[in-house]
Amino acid sequence: FGTRVNLCRVVQELRQSSLPVPVVVHPEIAPSQQVASSPDQPCLAVEEDEEGFLELIEEGTRQFGFMTEAISRMDGITRELGDRFSQRPGELGVSESADLPHLRRYFNAVAADLEHYVERMEPEVPLFREACSRGVAATSKAIVILRDFPEDNRGDVDGVIRSVSGFVSSLDELHEAISSSRVMVSSFPRVTGPFGRARRRTASVLDSLLTELATARTLVSEVQKSLNALVDRKNKEI
Repeated sequence: FGTRVNLCRVVQELRQSSLPVPVVVHPEIAPSQQVASSPDQPCLAVEEDEEGFLELIEEGTRQFGFMTEAISRMDGITRELGDRFSQRPGELGVSESADLPHLRRYFNAVAADLEHYVERMEPEVPLFREACSRGVAATSKAIVILRDFPEDNRGDVDGVIRSVSGFVSSLDELHEAISSSRVMVSSFPRVTGPFGRARRRTASVLDSLLTELATARTLVSEVQKSLNALVDRKNKEI
């Protein structure tokens, strides 16, 4: 009887739980590999097919858009999982007085939901990683070229800095939310074999996402530093 009561408590916790993933708004520009130049030819292209400022900005914006779309999809997938957690008890007729066979069916159904979650989330993590890498690389090169532009043609650099700062904050919030989700998933006991396996796979994909979010945070912070350095140099010249 005591085991049944404890399992019912776990059901209630699952029913009330969700894995929140806030949507991140992407910046329009982002930082920086130093382009080699000679004193006599400071703006001379290193390669004939090297991309220019407009191509780099377009690519950076496009990749940050892909990154935001991946986060949005992961948000939707995660919210659907939370909805399934809430719906399962009613669908299977599980309550605080449920017997062990009913509880076993419930947790195996939840395990199936977790497995489906993993199948949908796993492809999103590498998409997020690639978009971040390409987006930061392109916009870093663009910022280097922006240093050669006349002051009047640089555009609203301060506005871009605010956008990047907001993006960094959003990544921090997202990392915190996923960390909480990871702790929640790991807190449930291995009540059935399928549930235990699904729990481990879910924790693994969340760990992968946490790693990519930390990397993205570092890369975008470098963008922020490059932009701040550009503004600081401008202020010193005034």
